[in-house]
Amino acid sequence: DPRVSIIIASYNGLEHLQLCLPSVSRSQYPGFEIVVCDDCSTDGTLAYLRDYARREPRLMIVENARNLGASATRNQAVRHADGAILVLLDNDTEVEPDWLRELVAVMESAPGVGAAQAALVVFESRDQIQLTGAELLPQACWGIPLEQGLNPAERSLRPREIIALSTATAVRRDVFERVGGFDEKLAVYTEDLEFSWRVWIAGWRILSAPRAVVYHRGAKDRAGMGGTLR
Repeated sequence: DPRVSIIIASYNGLEHLQLCLPSVSRSQYPGFEIVVCDDCSTDGTLAYLRDYARREPRLMIVENARNLGASATRNQAVRHADGAILVLLDNDTEVEPDWLRELVAVMESAPGVGAAQAALVVFESRDQIQLTGAELLPQACWGIPLEQGLNPAERSLRPREIIALSTATAVRRDVFERVGGFDEKLAVYTEDLEFSWRVWIAGWRILSAPRAVVYHRGAKDRAGMGGTLR
């Protein structure tokens, strides 16, 4: 099993981390580390992380000297990570125990797979999918969420080719480095889309990992909007 580094960028995310980190610690996978990079939080995040690290030896804490933003904070965390596979996870998530095993299984399932997307389910209700990946809308150069608004029991369990990634994605470290990581000039909601396009353009396959389930906070208003693309 390849070693995995779970990358979490956080800014004033104490409330989220108190749920996210314990769920990540329960992941049923033999070799992983958790790298949390704090972007100058003022809400007690660092004190919580230091206390949690006393009970979780797999946790590494990286502290930014100044506020850098989400993209630069993720890049900073990756520089301290040692995994062959990087899993980029938002702090406002809760993961199923087998999520990491299922995500890595898709990464290892076929030649040329450079990245994979977990199935995101609305945290607040858990009866709606936020997305299981995205396909390209050429006219708008935008990603269209797949299976958005469906009940999780209705989702396809077969991995499929996708073009765009979102929260809770895996990428090979060599691919991440080859495409240059995240563009630090871009804001939240565009940086992951642009990053995944560069992975795809570089010739790597991107697959959905529908059996890897991650619950995402704040997704309720985005699920079920604009119809469903299966």
